[in-house]
Amino acid sequence: MTINNIIHNKLLRSTFIYTLTDGLNKALGFLLIPWVSFYLIPEELGIVTNFQVLQNILLLLAGQAIVNSLPYFFYNRSKKEVGTFIFNLLFLIIITNAFFVLLIFFLFNHIESVLQIGLPFQLLTIVNVICTLITTLNMTLFRLEEKPLQFAFWQTLQIILNVSLVILFVIVLKWGAIGKIYSLVITSSVTGLINMVLLIKQKYIVFKISRGYLKEILKFGIPLLPHSLSFWIKSGVDKIVITTYCGLTQNGIFSMALSIGAVFSLFSAAFNNAYCPYLQKRMNLFTQESVVDEKRKIVKQAYLLGMGYVFLGVFSFLFIWLCFHYFIDKQYIESIGYMPWIIAGQIFTGFYHLVIQYVYFAKKTIGLGIITFSCSVLQILFTFIFIQLYGTIGAAYSTCLGALITFVLVWIYSNHVYDMPWFYFIKRKWSLIRNDWS
Repeated sequence: MTINNIIHNKLLRSTFIYTLTDGLNKALGFLLIPWVSFYLIPEELGIVTNFQVLQNILLLLAGQAIVNSLPYFFYNRSKKEVGTFIFNLLFLIIITNAFFVLLIFFLFNHIESVLQIGLPFQLLTIVNVICTLITTLNMTLFRLEEKPLQFAFWQTLQIILNVSLVILFVIVLKWGAIGKIYSLVITSSVTGLINMVLLIKQKYIVFKISRGYLKEILKFGIPLLPHSLSFWIKSGVDKIVITTYCGLTQNGIFSMALSIGAVFSLFSAAFNNAYCPYLQKRMNLFTQESVVDEKRKIVKQAYLLGMGYVFLGVFSFLFIWLCFHYFIDKQYIESIGYMPWIIAGQIFTGFYHLVIQYVYFAKKTIGLGIITFSCSVLQILFTFIFIQLYGTIGAAYSTCLGALITFVLVWIYSNHVYDMPWFYFIKRKWSLIRNDWS
């Protein structure tokens, strides 16, 4: 394919724009970490982390799963029907968050005792949740309508606004944790309002309550909650346990380790976004004559990619070591002790993404949800035990062990629903040895 063809290929051009925008978002967030480390003490970073922990669980419960259902109901409906569908999505989001507001007023003392964030910040999480879901809706529509330039423009505007506010509130005004939280809330509020205006302007809001659509949305979204919650459990409960048993300062130090460790996921996520469509397309082209040979080639490729993840993990650790010694404030130097376990956990997560594709291809996702949720619950148990035995580093141990167990069980399940010759070379070698003996 020539460069001219690539430039004029709609799919490749859109993919490049989405990847570049997503990469810019993550890269700027990563580049801000060293600056923030000099202006936020670990205790303040712990407060910001707990604000995001509460926000993320409410985000999942308030409609992340139902908002993500939009692509599956978009193409077989007229624009007016999609507008009605989106209004009913927003209706469910508002009703759910109104319930959460009442719940917070009843439980704010208990929430504060666990997360150590006061009532005003607890209520601000509701603002963030509603605005984030509105923004997600419109960004999803841009993708579905194949408007990558509009997507990139508004996404970049959001990135610039957030970075500017962090610099203003945290670095210039030195407001600490409050400044970081305000930057999150103002960014989500402004972008949420803009995207709501865009939805109305594009006539994607049709003010009509539909029982049929409400049932359809809930029927799709509710079964996805256990799978979605499993990710929050892995990333959220450890922060709560660390805050409870070790304090906000240790929570901030551990959160810094996770933030810096995200350098691995920057590369692995970029690769995974490219590899998954390639693999799915390749598997759809299997024929009866080529399937055995093609499966063996894919298995070889998977093992090579797994080795690549290991090398990437080693490189990431060396890069992170340099960051901590030359760019991150010394008050976070303790975080480097957690990095080998965090990076190892991310390597196992990379392996997990390699084997989960066969489950999606076989369309056998019910068992996947059971496995991922069960592994998350098991990881909570490990976190409680290890933190009480070893302190904060126990959370790093449980993160690594949880990722390993999840990978192994999903690998076994994927091979059950879609057989792949993972050990064909061992069987072939054993067959040759037996032939020699005979």
